[in-house]
Amino acid sequence: MCDYLCCCGSDDIRKKRESKVSPELIGSGTNSTITQRSVQVAPVKRGCTDVFFLILHITFIIVLAVLVSYCIVHGNIYRILNGYDDCGNVCGVINEMDNKLGCKGADKRKEKFLLVEKTQNNYDPDNPYIHRQCVESCNTVSGYRTFLNRCVPTNKGEVTSENLLSRTGLVNYFQDVSEDLSECWREIIYVCIISFAFSFIVLVLFRFVVGFVVWIVLFASIVVSIIATIFLWVKYAQYRKDPDSEKVMTYLVAAIIATCITVIILLMLLIMRKRIKLVVELFKEAGKALSDMPVLLFEPLLTFGALIGTIALWLYIVLMIESAGKLEVHESTSGASMKQISYIKDGVMSATRWQITVTHFNELWTFDKISSWEYLSWLDYHCDYTVVEDYSKMDGVYVEKLSKSSNDSTLENVSVLFGMFRKLPTIFKRAFQLLSSNALRVIAINSVGDFVLFLGKVFVVVATVLIGIEMIQNLPGLHHPSVPIVLCAIFAFLVSHCFLTVYEMTIDTIFLCFCEDCEMNDGISRPYFMSRNLMEFIQNSKKSMDIAASKNKDSWNGNGNIQTVAAK
Repeated sequence: MCDYLCCCGSDDIRKKRESKVSPELIGSGTNSTITQRSVQVAPVKRGCTDVFFLILHITFIIVLAVLVSYCIVHGNIYRILNGYDDCGNVCGVINEMDNKLGCKGADKRKEKFLLVEKTQNNYDPDNPYIHRQCVESCNTVSGYRTFLNRCVPTNKGEVTSENLLSRTGLVNYFQDVSEDLSECWREIIYVCIISFAFSFIVLVLFRFVVGFVVWIVLFASIVVSIIATIFLWVKYAQYRKDPDSEKVMTYLVAAIIATCITVIILLMLLIMRKRIKLVVELFKEAGKALSDMPVLLFEPLLTFGALIGTIALWLYIVLMIESAGKLEVHESTSGASMKQISYIKDGVMSATRWQITVTHFNELWTFDKISSWEYLSWLDYHCDYTVVEDYSKMDGVYVEKLSKSSNDSTLENVSVLFGMFRKLPTIFKRAFQLLSSNALRVIAINSVGDFVLFLGKVFVVVATVLIGIEMIQNLPGLHHPSVPIVLCAIFAFLVSHCFLTVYEMTIDTIFLCFCEDCEMNDGISRPYFMSRNLMEFIQNSKKSMDIAASKNKDSWNGNGNIQTVAAK
């Protein structure tokens, strides 16, 4: 499979992957010889493509780094977090001197809060002055309170957030919740640890008794669907006798919908009954793979960490860009002696603001869709095509938006052609061919497999919540015991989702490899790579397994020589 996923790589690795060697027995008895035959199983040598766009993308990144560095040099993140006074001094830090303003450069480490007041303008009463100063505490100023390192007014006549929270009772609610969390934080940690244990139990069940679990789930689904359908029709028959009842139509619609769902489930199971065994076998193979590579279960944590790191880096850069600017002093035009200062962005800073926004959403999508080790593989093999795809998407989206805004039929045709003739790599085409040629198997895996995994998550959440209720509800002094229980349920779902998502990806990967193995090999002249259990789902599996068994039937004779059985 790797050769279909790689567009460039070393020659040594490629040569190893181009062929596989299988022993073939010639003759019989002590004169038997073992020969090797090479079977071509992968495409021919590949090389890097779209180098121009790769270089263009690298240039784009370098230019972006230069622009961001320029903004960092002329920015100060505390201008946004703490604010600055009339002299340009940032509150809460030591400021540097500036020749434009003699008052700039003060030590404001003790004065961490910004107070903004309006003062009367005798020259222009309609435009009052805005006076900004750093203060040690907002409580020293009458009528102000602290909010995000700012002193904001709390006049009774104004509708403020504090008044709104007081009227709705949310202030007392949040205070009670904070007290509850401080009282039962140990129990919350214990319940979260228990959720890990239940997730591990689900993995063990999928590893050793997955067949029993799958068939029980399917049988329960059929029984519940039939019972629900019968119940709704019985209720409809009861209310039908009362012509004045308003529930007749409700039960009729519900009964029809339930009947349709039941029929669909029964037909799907009837059509896919043989393929459900394949789902069970894929679960078993995935369990074997994860037991051999248990670290894969923690791979989503790496993806989550990469996602959090990307968001944090983007947030820091955005704040630096927003705080960037050059100090400008504006003389008052109304005849007053007061000066107004501000940080003005030049053209480079303004352009960087928009560029970093577009780049962030692109990188956020990338880190969300791939894991850390997949990212390294992408960097080695697919980065050039990804660049082309990114630029083509940008062009296509721009043309599509332009066509919608202008209602031009020509632009609409261009946007359609963008989608039709956008270049697709071999991996996409091959994956689509495999999935389309195995449509029923895909439906079976997506319906049965995903439903079983979902029930596994439900089991973890329900079991965790039941134990959490038993541990938390009887604690003294709790105002809202449901809040910590809900938090435990959310954490349990995230933990189970983390583990079972890897299980789902493993099943999908093994299924693609299974389909590819079926397409490339026949089990006779070209041996299968799959396990013997998966060979049962191939049309010529019996003959293939007989040949494999005959080739593996080597035993030692009395002279210590290998006694072989000729291949059929």
